[in-house]
Amino acid sequence: LISIDKIGKLSRQIFISTENLSAFRLAANLGGTSLEAFAKGARTMAVGINDWLVKGTGIAQDAFIQLGISQEDLRATNGDLMLQFELVSDKLKLMKDGTDKTAAAYKLFGGRNIELLTAMESGTAGMVEMGQEAKRFGLVLTKEMVKAVEDANDSLARTKSLFTGVSNQMTVALAPAITAISDALREKLLM
Repeated sequence: LISIDKIGKLSRQIFISTENLSAFRLAANLGGTSLEAFAKGARTMAVGINDWLVKGTGIAQDAFIQLGISQEDLRATNGDLMLQFELVSDKLKLMKDGTDKTAAAYKLFGGRNIELLTAMESGTAGMVEMGQEAKRFGLVLTKEMVKAVEDANDSLARTKSLFTGVSNQMTVALAPAITAISDALREKLLM
């Protein structure tokens, strides 16, 4: 439940569909990284894109220029972060492995998220293939499926909170009696 719930919340944070996130999770796992690393890298890249498109600056600007991605290419995605990620993935795939590729990934995704290179090394075609495989495995989750799990998880959390609240109230109500018994027992033992 928690894993599916996390995909739903992550989808709303980075504006990538639950279908794409749940499909990419397979590529991330096989590439030795995680969906969380993808989300952090996507956030870092989104900030870099914004800095370049709005301010004309930023560390990601160098990487986009190095990859041959123009501001017009990024604007053509209409702010779709998954399309932007695919664009970057395709350009990184064309680069020779080595320090330049690593440096570009570092500038785009942040230092701790360069591990995304292994998950996206086959470009968009590889991610589409992984998505199809994830669908065959039953790993792709629609927005409706995720919403149902989120609702169930929220209901369980509320029920757990209710029991915690009842337990707290009982403990508070019993505290004077526990104190009296403890004091009386201590006095008896000291006699």
